Amino acid sequence: MKAKREREQRKPTVRRLLQLVTADWPLLILACLLLILAAISEVLLPHFTSLTISEIIKAQEKGTLATRPFKEPAIKLLITAAFCGILSACRGATFIWIGARASVRLRQGLFESLTHQEIGFFDTTKTGELTSRMTQDCQKVTDQVTINVNVFCRTIVQMATTLVFMLSLSVPLTAVSFVSVPVIVVISKKYGGVMRELSEQTQKALAEANSVAEESLSSMATVRMFAAEGLENIRFGGKLSVFASLMCRQARFYILYLSGSIFLPNSVTALVLFYGGKLAMEGQFKAESLLAIWAYLQTMNSNFSTLGDFYTNMVQAIGAATRVFELRGREPELPLDPPPEAARRAPRLPEGALQMEGLRFNYPARPDIEVLKGLT
Repeated sequence: MKAKREREQRKPTVRRLLQLVTADWPLLILACLLLILAAISEVLLPHFTSLTISEIIKAQEKGTLATRPFKEPAIKLLITAAFCGILSACRGATFIWIGARASVRLRQGLFESLTHQEIGFFDTTKTGELTSRMTQDCQKVTDQVTINVNVFCRTIVQMATTLVFMLSLSVPLTAVSFVSVPVIVVISKKYGGVMRELSEQTQKALAEANSVAEESLSSMATVRMFAAEGLENIRFGGKLSVFASLMCRQARFYILYLSGSIFLPNSVTALVLFYGGKLAMEGQFKAESLLAIWAYLQTMNSNFSTLGDFYTNMVQAIGAATRVFELRGREPELPLDPPPEAARRAPRLPEGALQMEGLRFNYPARPDIEVLKGLT
């Protein structure tokens, strides 16, 4: 029970993953400020785009295109696009730097934990698995966390700003726009749970394949001596086939998830346009404002899809981080350094005789086979 409880405590959670980046809170605050400004600028792009097109349509109907009434919104669109590009680039660069620092901390902590493990641990754990966890798993975890924190914060700000613009145009149409939200949330949650399990299995299969490759390449002289190249290829291919079958399962689930994620928002778009046309016929809504509603709705649909991907990616990161956090938090069975009280109790000039009676010993890799049986 105690070992099981310790394993549960070492399991990664979203909170523990986020702690990888929150250690660099000054950089994170700077990135969030840039993110908010960039997100607001990005939301203003469809606003000025629809405004420019509306001015062109109105001027054509009135025959006043020569006065270029669309010039002012077009210039505002250009300036906003420039600011959006600069701010987005600075935001992305800051998150890249945060991700690099988080990757260093995660790898350093894992390596430090491994160097303090007892020798028997390395008899039961293959070197290829450890190097795979330190390289591929750590990189996947930090990439997913930094990218998704960036995307999540940007998406939330964009959704809030877009929602304000949509409500200012039409409250009924805005309410209709959120019809598919509960369905998308349920689908994303179910899909995320499946992908977490598959991600953990995939990383395990890849680590086992790397372990086989490391064993074969590090003892190639022995492999060549016994002409076992074909056998090693079969072993490595078997591990890769497990990895490929798991990736194929991920692909099948992805087909179902993406099909629903694309169909539902676009069906809501059609419903909003139909309802907006009905309101325009009844004189309750301006027809030219439908263009702005459509632009904001596309942004909102993209944001909902991004939130679904965020949940899935974070769940995959948790799956990849499971073994990393277990190794990082593992307590060695034989501590490298003796406890301080042992040093205080030790005599200044230790002396005595060593006597062995009924000594029994077995290797950690083969606990069922005794090497020493009652040695005296």
